[in-house]
Amino acid sequence: MIDEKFIAKLINKINRILKKEKKFKKILNNYNNPQVFVCSPQLMRSLEKKFFKKNKEPDILSFNWPKNFPSIDKKPPLGEIYLNKKVLKDKQYLKRLLAHGFLHLLGFTHFKKSDSIKMEKKEVKVLSYLNKNGGNLRG
Repeated sequence: MIDEKFIAKLINKINRILKKEKKFKKILNNYNNPQVFVCSPQLMRSLEKKFFKKNKEPDILSFNWPKNFPSIDKKPPLGEIYLNKKVLKDKQYLKRLLAHGFLHLLGFTHFKKSDSIKMEKKEVKVLSYLNKNGGNLRG
């Protein structure tokens, strides 16, 4: 079942996978995991309009945590990930989306074809680790 616990386990697992690379470990050690919010399709469309000036309903949106923005913890979250509640029906698609959103928070983009290729390769790598052992998400 896809619920908050399942999403939190996925985020933790993605964090651990990405920390295996030195350049990401340095960044991720300074932040807590991203906050994840499950939103209605209407809210997703509204956020897309407000921040990206597009009239469409995205499956996911990612926003970096603003520098010097207060946080209740010593370490701020890496950012925020907003998920369209429609995507909670498909675990495999959710894994891909969360990996994608996490990578955006680490600076990956897909504005240029070369950037898209780099991001897609990293997504595939993260997904291959996530799907090992049948996608087991223990601890």
